[in-house]
Amino acid sequence: MSSLAISEDYRHTIPKLAMANTDHPEKDLEDIMVHPLFRKAATTPAESWISTMASVNALLRDGINKDRLLIFTGDADGVSRYNGFDDIWDPKGDCKVRLENQDVRFNSKIIFETRSRDLIALISECVCEEGMHYNFRVPSLGDDVEKIGKYDLAIRNFIATIIRKPIIGTTLVSALEDLQIIVKHIFRLQRQPEKAIEFVQEYVQDLKLDNCTNRPADIGLFLAWTERTHWSKAFVETFAHCVGMLNCGVLDQEALDDVSPTTRALLEHSCTHMHYCLTTVEMPMTIFGISPAILGELGDHAGIKQSLLAFQEFLGQHYAQIYGKWPPPVHQNSGHWITRSIVQRLQQDFGNLYDLIVETEHRDSTADPADPFGCGLDREQLFKSWDRQCGFNPLPHANPKAPDYYPTLVVEPDEEKGARRSSLIPAMQKHVKKGPELHNIYSGATNEGTYVSTFCKAFLKHEASSKHEEMDTHDGRLGRWIVVYCMMQLLSKVAVDIQGLRHSRGVEYFLNADLDGTPPWNPDDFPVTMRPVSAHYSWAALFAKANRPPRRVSKNSAKKDSKAKFIVEYLPDGRVMLKDADGHVVFR
Repeated sequence: MSSLAISEDYRHTIPKLAMANTDHPEKDLEDIMVHPLFRKAATTPAESWISTMASVNALLRDGINKDRLLIFTGDADGVSRYNGFDDIWDPKGDCKVRLENQDVRFNSKIIFETRSRDLIALISECVCEEGMHYNFRVPSLGDDVEKIGKYDLAIRNFIATIIRKPIIGTTLVSALEDLQIIVKHIFRLQRQPEKAIEFVQEYVQDLKLDNCTNRPADIGLFLAWTERTHWSKAFVETFAHCVGMLNCGVLDQEALDDVSPTTRALLEHSCTHMHYCLTTVEMPMTIFGISPAILGELGDHAGIKQSLLAFQEFLGQHYAQIYGKWPPPVHQNSGHWITRSIVQRLQQDFGNLYDLIVETEHRDSTADPADPFGCGLDREQLFKSWDRQCGFNPLPHANPKAPDYYPTLVVEPDEEKGARRSSLIPAMQKHVKKGPELHNIYSGATNEGTYVSTFCKAFLKHEASSKHEEMDTHDGRLGRWIVVYCMMQLLSKVAVDIQGLRHSRGVEYFLNADLDGTPPWNPDDFPVTMRPVSAHYSWAALFAKANRPPRRVSKNSAKKDSKAKFIVEYLPDGRVMLKDADGHVVFR
């Protein structure tokens, strides 16, 4: 593959994400923007998930290089050395296939139930040993027999597809290509080779042989095969996994030798784009920083700024307890500290917090509708300007729930208290505001019935901490809300996978590749059940709602929300619909 370094176009479009209370020298930015394939290796050990795939990949490489047979049983780790024991020998079967090195025995009922005239015609009655009533003979393959590496193995694999058993071969792709030839002759599809391909594709999906997650050793071969067979859905999914593996440094460029030049160029573009997106998210997430454009609009709102900075400090301490330090160490393979699991955790936490404190209803107030807090700060316009600058679509709601208003508390030092008592200064002259506890004030400004996660509990505890006693309650909530809003928008760029992927469980690399131009033979052939990632909050919101734990509700709303479960349905046009347990559409 040609150079995967960041292009000049991307380098000049990097937004100015200088954050509050931090500096990023230009030389540091240059180091960050170097693609991991060209970055100097760090001393940080490789991720644990990479070592778990090592045995499978070593096995695949050994099989490919030494022409040793492997058996493919499906799923990411479904490959092992073939030990000669064949599970397609059914001792109770009544149909036999004679091969050069082995015999295959299975139940003829399987053939008859297919109702395929072509298959049934290959069965003939025989007088065999006890229990055997039929022989199964494969027709002549003509000139195509020279294209098959191991004829008997290909016949054996065809029988395996009929009875849905694993196939065997030196590589998965070589076994599938031989299988295509056999299927074409058995079903007389010489003039309709696409039908033979569809047969093989259906088998691959049923046994999940298309699951190449954490298998960089043979993913390049499979990607090339999906392109040759014009299998758009498998190509797009495999392409996404290839881009993720390239960016985390576990996929060798040699593994992509079989892909076409067009696909190679698309991989290069998508890999560069993903690296750029991860970097632009990773930099501000290091300290949960806010754009200077937003900070500049705060003007003289010292209380909001104070709350914002205190919340940033709280977030750094909170996640340092979880990951050992914040940000976590940069991984040797990827060149990033940010990973898919970290991003998904952050998105889950901030998504739950957003749901907890967001104001979704119009408040009946004498205050300006654009300023329900009455502080003179137009947050909707503030966020719209920033969203427009960064290319985000606005979140559905731009305001948090406003707590009961309590002004800045005047805290009187103990020595002044003693002096006042001794000098008999009237108490009204040194008045101290004694309002309700901060915890009750802030917890009262939350959405009843919303799931309160561990992170949300820590947030409420932070709001009620003693350091905020001297802060206006409105300023305090607004400062924290600005951070929540900005983090939600940043995370939406990388926290959600491509919609409609079949295989994503246990994957640590990112699955949000840029799919522009795929599939290469016809971009209009993009699968209707899949949808590329876009800079839209709906993706992040859908992810949060569909993956949230069971709700914890108050006694008053327990009965009402006891069925608060969500069902995700994929519509034919590629959209996603979210329904509650009663069948009501809550998101589309």
